[in-house]
Amino acid sequence: MPGSQERPLISAIVPTYNRIPQLVALLRGLAVQTVPADRFEVLVSDDGSTDPVEQTLRDLDLPFDLTYMRQDNAGPGAARNRAIERARGRLALILNDDAVPASDLFHVHLQAHLRQNAAVAVLGSFPFVEQSLDIPFVRLLEETDLLFAYNSMVPGRLYDWRYFWTCNISLPLESLFAVEGFDEDFKEALCEDIELGYRLGKLDIPVLYLPEARCVHDHDMDPERYAKRALALGRNVLAMCEKHTEPEMRRVWGISSLEAPAIQSLERLTLKEAAPVEADLQKLIELNGQNLPDDAESRLQFLDEMETLTQRISHAQFRTGLVEEWIRRHGRPEEGRNAPAIFRDTDRGCVVTGEQALTSIIIPCINGFEHTRRCLDSIAEHTPEPHEILVVDNGSDASTLEALRARDDIKLLEMGENIGAPLARNRAVAVSQGDPLVFLDNDTRVTPGWLSSMAAHTWVNPRVGLVGPMSNHVSGTQFEHDPGYDPDRLDEYARTLSRKRPGGHHYTARLILFCLLVQRRVLDTIGGFDPVFGRWGFEDDDFCLRAGIAGYRSRVAEDVFIHHTGSQTSQAAKLDYSGFLAANWEVFKKKWSIDEDLAYGAPVPLDSVLQQPFDPALHTIPIDPTETRVKP
Repeated sequence: MPGSQERPLISAIVPTYNRIPQLVALLRGLAVQTVPADRFEVLVSDDGSTDPVEQTLRDLDLPFDLTYMRQDNAGPGAARNRAIERARGRLALILNDDAVPASDLFHVHLQAHLRQNAAVAVLGSFPFVEQSLDIPFVRLLEETDLLFAYNSMVPGRLYDWRYFWTCNISLPLESLFAVEGFDEDFKEALCEDIELGYRLGKLDIPVLYLPEARCVHDHDMDPERYAKRALALGRNVLAMCEKHTEPEMRRVWGISSLEAPAIQSLERLTLKEAAPVEADLQKLIELNGQNLPDDAESRLQFLDEMETLTQRISHAQFRTGLVEEWIRRHGRPEEGRNAPAIFRDTDRGCVVTGEQALTSIIIPCINGFEHTRRCLDSIAEHTPEPHEILVVDNGSDASTLEALRARDDIKLLEMGENIGAPLARNRAVAVSQGDPLVFLDNDTRVTPGWLSSMAAHTWVNPRVGLVGPMSNHVSGTQFEHDPGYDPDRLDEYARTLSRKRPGGHHYTARLILFCLLVQRRVLDTIGGFDPVFGRWGFEDDDFCLRAGIAGYRSRVAEDVFIHHTGSQTSQAAKLDYSGFLAANWEVFKKKWSIDEDLAYGAPVPLDSVLQQPFDPALHTIPIDPTETRVKP
C-alpha cells in the first residue's frame, strides 16, 4: 500500500462491520477516481467485524494510501472517530461501506469546497442501485422521503443539521476536530450523524446539497428491517432530546414533554398499537413479495398503499422505542391521573404534539364582514394551538374597515385598494412570523381539531409541503360528495368524518386556496403567489405546480372538513368571478406552455410540466416586502 509524505487533499473515512463484498466494491470504486491516487487517502475503521476484513484488504492491489484499524464493536460513531484521529487530509469525506462511488466523486466534493467562502458540509446523493428497484419496498423508499429526504431537497441549497447524513458527506477535517468528533454514546447507526450535525450547526456550518457528488447505495432494505430501524430511531431520539434540551429539538420530533406523566400516557398508546402494527407489518411484507404493477396508475396506488402502512408502522415503532429507552434510563413512570399525552388526537390517526409552533393564518377579504366574522369566530373556538391571524383588506368600504379595526384578535393589513388576492397574500407572508402558514378564505368556517390534524399530515411525511382539507364547496378531489349536514351541526359532522377516516389522505397535483396549509420551507423555495394572475384565478394551480416541480407533495387530508360558502368575495366586491377565471385560464396556459386550444375545464396534461427540473429563475416568485399598514 503506497504511502505519501505530502498532506492529502481528502481523507475518505469508512466505518465497516461484516460487509466485505460491499467494502471491496467501494474500494475498487475509489481506485479509479479522477483525482490522482497520491492526493487522497482512505481510512477503513473496522467496528469489530468477525469476517477477515484485514486479510482481505491486504490481498487487494490498490493504488492509494489505505490505512486499516480495528476496534471492539462500539458503533459507527466511535469507528469514525478512530479514523478521524489518524486522518491527514484537508477534507474528510465520510462514506458508508455499502456506497458505490462515481469516478468523479472526490473531484466534485473538492471543487464544491473550493467554491465556498466559508466552511460547509457537502452532502452528495445516495440513490439505491438500479437492480434493487424492482423490489417494491426499495422502490417506495427511493421515490419517497421515508428513509432519506432527497426527493424534497433542492440542489445547491443550504440545509440544517437534520440533513447531516454520513452516507456521502464531506467537510473540513478541522471542523470535526472543533466539535471533537462523534458522540460515542450513540452506539447505533442512527442519530449519531445528525447529532454531530447539530453541534456543527452551532458553529454556523450548514449542509450544502450537491447531487452530482454521487454514490449509489448497494443495500436492500425490507419492511422488517425498516420497522426495527424505526424502533431504534425512537431510542436514539430520546438520547438526542435528553442531551440537547432546547425546545427546538423536541419540536423537530413532535414531542411536547418528556416528563413521567407524558411517558406514562404514551406507554398506554404503544400497548394499544402493538396488534395493529403487527397486522400492518404482515400486510406490508405481503405487498413487498408481489411484483410492481406495470401501468403507472396502478403502480402509484400500490405504492401509496405501501406508504400508508409504512408511515403507521414507523410512527408506532418510533413511539415504542422512545418509551422503552426512557424506561431503561429512568425506570417505569409512576401512575398518575390526567397525564398529558405527548401525541394528542391519536384516536384520529394523527401524530400531534401539545406544543406546536406558531401558525400564521392569512385571510384576504373585500367587504362581506359577516362572513369574515363567522370565520374568525370559528378560528377562536376551534384553534387552541398558537397562531396569529393576518387579515388583508383589499379595499373594503368604511363600515367593514371599522368593524375589522375593532377586532383585537387579528393583525389588519390595509391595502387601500384591490391589489388582487395573489399580491395581498404575498404582502401578508412578508410580515408573518409562523411556520406553517394557512391561507384561508373569509367565507370559510373551521372545525374541531382542524389545524393539528392538517399539520399532522406534514409530519408523517417530510416530503409533504402543502395540505388541503375536504369541503362542501370546492373543485377537484377535495370535494366531499353529498356532505348532507345541517350548517348548525357542522362541528358534529366534521368530528364524525374524522373518526371514520383517521389519517385518511390522498395525493394530488392541485390544492385549492380556500384553505391551504403550507410549510414555510416551501415559500422559502418557490416564493409566493404569482401576481400575473391579477385579482384571482389559477394562482393556486400555479403555486402547486411550482411546489411539485421543487419536489414538494400536495396532500389532501381526508379526515379534515372545512365549510366553504364560496364566491362571497367576488359577490361582495361585485366582480365577474367567471370572467376572471376564463381570462386567467389563458394566462395559465401561456405560462406553462399548454396547448392554447385546450378548453377551460378539460383535463390538463401536467406530467411533463412536473418532470421539468426546478429553476429558481423560472419557478420562484419573490415576495414583495413593500411596507403595508398593519394594525396589531
